[in-house]
Amino acid sequence: GIIAPTSRVLETRYQSWYNGVEMKATKRFSRGFMFSGFYTLSKAIDTLLNQGAGLTAGVANPFDLTSMKGRSEFDRRHVLGISWMWEQSREFDNPVVDAVLRGWGISGVSNWSSGNPINFTMGTDVALDGTGGAGRQLAQLVDGMTAEDVVRRDHASKDDFINQFFNTSAFVPVAQIPRGIYGNMPRGYVSGPAQANTDIAVTRTFGLPGPEGL
Repeated sequence: GIIAPTSRVLETRYQSWYNGVEMKATKRFSRGFMFSGFYTLSKAIDTLLNQGAGLTAGVANPFDLTSMKGRSEFDRRHVLGISWMWEQSREFDNPVVDAVLRGWGISGVSNWSSGNPINFTMGTDVALDGTGGAGRQLAQLVDGMTAEDVVRRDHASKDDFINQFFNTSAFVPVAQIPRGIYGNMPRGYVSGPAQANTDIAVTRTFGLPGPEGL
């Protein structure tokens, strides 16, 4: 059999851009309460389809490098974070009530963020360009469909949201795409689901008995 040689071209062609603004508010600990929060509005763009250590996976279309420009994998347009703590430091005259109620505290950390971008690829080397780009070649939209049609879908229920987050009918099935072409779906146009996380903690502070003066 014939063994085809493999070659790789290394370039410093990749670029990235980041623009953002961050706002922060802080209330220092006083009267048993503290608060801290921040909000970030940003946009990260680069020309790298997949990010990771070592050599990059390559490009979607080696004949049109402009198709690589899009939102970075880590881009989250909106990020909001809040942390707070309240502690019961009041002393009660009744020793029994004081022993039960004093020293309790509650704190929480909440984070909300919009979704990361999603890339839609062929999964098969449709272009047949010899680069082995099965996982890099961008998907093909149905004639008349735009990238906006991919996300323009109302979900009837939570199960519907999970089963079909985006409009799958906006894409041409890979088996129906003629070989030798590149897809036209923009990179990073669609955002995945937003994320929200909250952690609550209940604590109590109390002193240990010991010799006076310690």
